[in-house]
Amino acid sequence: MFKGISKDAAYYALIGIFLIATIYLLSPALFRQSPFPSGGPTVITGSNNFSQVNLTVLFSSNCKAFCDSSKVEASLKDVFVNLNVKRLDVETTQGKALANQANVSLVPAYVFDSSVTQSPAFPRFGPGLVQFGGRYVLDTAEASSGYLFTNEPSSTPAITQFVASFDLNSILFQNKTFEVLKRFNNSINFTVRYIVVVQNNSFHSVNGKIELIEDVIQLCAVQSGSPNALNAIACRSREIRQCLNESTASGFCAQFWQTCIGGWGIDTNETENCVRTQNQTMLFVEADSTADNKVTAVPTTIIGNQYRLVGQATEFELFSNLCAIYPSLPGCVIRISDD
Repeated sequence: MFKGISKDAAYYALIGIFLIATIYLLSPALFRQSPFPSGGPTVITGSNNFSQVNLTVLFSSNCKAFCDSSKVEASLKDVFVNLNVKRLDVETTQGKALANQANVSLVPAYVFDSSVTQSPAFPRFGPGLVQFGGRYVLDTAEASSGYLFTNEPSSTPAITQFVASFDLNSILFQNKTFEVLKRFNNSINFTVRYIVVVQNNSFHSVNGKIELIEDVIQLCAVQSGSPNALNAIACRSREIRQCLNESTASGFCAQFWQTCIGGWGIDTNETENCVRTQNQTMLFVEADSTADNKVTAVPTTIIGNQYRLVGQATEFELFSNLCAIYPSLPGCVIRISDD
């Protein structure tokens, strides 16, 4: 088979290679690497080499949705190994004091003391932390959803969704949201907002100037007052998604907006005039709303002015969380017949 090597030797060599590969695949702890944030060298060490790291998990006893911290805690345990966890309610005097010191307004929040700097994992994990007065707060995508405990609840059930009109993740979750909203018989006020940033006195969006124009087209459809405005936006989102799947040119996908806007009974001439005359004003409003709500990722959904979801969720997860927040809404109450 191989020159100078017996068949038996080759056979046992192959078995050895197979066993080594199997051990590698089945023993990830031997090749431990942080799930937060990416980059840096792989850590190959045992727990005895890790100093104790003290973590305080801030939570709120008033939280009804997006409250679970177990997955993030498990990931932090994988990173720091020797992790001492304490939980503190921000509705208490001590919890409020720590939240104020760490500049935290959303929980669950993950606050380390200075012991984190002594961990061998700190050099590669440090970029995921923000320092506040001797404390270090986890600032990653995994910790960006939760309960805005300092906010007052909205007077009525409400969802505000921040999207980018040419972002596929935004489009996918927006369409899921529309499907879920149908189950509540229009009992939830829905507002669509577009992520706009002002830099050097000009507007910027995730996918450039063409996306800003599309944002304003959809805002003008809403401003028209048509009861079918959200249907037109949903239609437009489906068209953009299909177009982007077939072409990477957003300019090409922007050309056919009249089909959905006009198709749902909204005057396309008025919409075009709105875009030409009000685009700057509308974009300023969106930029202010983006900044005021500290939105830094798409999609971002804020429910009742108190609950923030960054990224996507399944329709079932969104429905379940809405019912947790608003348990008396039509669609959440299960009525049992007396018969």
